[in-house]
Amino acid sequence: MAEPLSRLTKKGEPFIWEDSQETAFRELKGHLANTETLGYFDRNTKTVLITDASPVGLGAVLVQEQNGERHVICYVSKSLTTTERKYSQTEREVLGHVTPRALTTREIEEASAVDLDLIQLRKCIRSKQWHKLENKHYLPLRDELCIVGQLVLRGTRILIPETLRGMVIGVAHEGHPGIVCMKRRLRTKVWWPGIDRDAERFCKTCHACQLVSQPQAPEPTKPTELPTGPWQHVSADLISLPSGDYLFVVVDYFSRYFEVDTMRSTTTERIIKSLRKIFLTHGLPLSITTDNGPQFIADSFADFLAEQGIEHRRVTPLWPQANGKVERQNKSLLKRIRIAQTGRWKLTII
Repeated sequence: MAEPLSRLTKKGEPFIWEDSQETAFRELKGHLANTETLGYFDRNTKTVLITDASPVGLGAVLVQEQNGERHVICYVSKSLTTTERKYSQTEREVLGHVTPRALTTREIEEASAVDLDLIQLRKCIRSKQWHKLENKHYLPLRDELCIVGQLVLRGTRILIPETLRGMVIGVAHEGHPGIVCMKRRLRTKVWWPGIDRDAERFCKTCHACQLVSQPQAPEPTKPTELPTGPWQHVSADLISLPSGDYLFVVVDYFSRYFEVDTMRSTTTERIIKSLRKIFLTHGLPLSITTDNGPQFIADSFADFLAEQGIEHRRVTPLWPQANGKVERQNKSLLKRIRIAQTGRWKLTII
């Protein structure tokens, strides 16, 4: 029956699909779908599991002896991941239909026998009375579930009773893989409602993982649109000096020209006084950008800008890069101040 098809797989044989191959294919397909070929699982019948592995995948056949003849109950196959394809042939052979490491099938079966959710689920699978099921998480999967002894399977994955889920999560996290790798480990062998959520929570609360994890990547920066002329949009900031004094810096976005005022007090009134002096020299800008310091969020500062018709733009809290223009200028100023201090230059503080 399969000879016309197997002939096409021989080395050097041209792949030509003719009537004989089409007939053999349809015949083979019919046999595989025939109830006389695929039987129903009987828990009281001798069962044989046949597994095999190739460089690219795993395969298995579940066979039972029924009425003196062998009947195939189920075919299973799985493609290997890129990492698994690098295993030796021996390692690939032992990779198929395994239970979670550090747990035996008997342990899972004993815990499943007394798990209330699984007891009710087994009754519903046998009786098909799904309206009596209290845990509705299983309803969308009812056509995928089957029973082997006290075990409940979703396809080839074992449903883990609640008492063993913590142990299974711990085994899957062995070696401290990331969330994605941990989920992949679990999905190949086990399942329960909320398994992905539990895996994420376990990874995020692992103390060792938190110590070595990288900080969350920052949001992509958005460049500030360049003004069309000088002194339209300015940025202001305060620099703290080692002496305890402060520099108040106002930078023009267009020309990068900056004004600096030295001060001992950084109250809102002192900031407003300095801005009035700078605005009298250069005129009123359309907007001013500041951080969220207490001097810049005070009501009196907002009233001053409103009186002058100036828009107040505040940057993201705890994110100085958002006000990069003045931050870069501050860096240059501090460098010059350090050079000046080495030459015993002193600031005249007002």
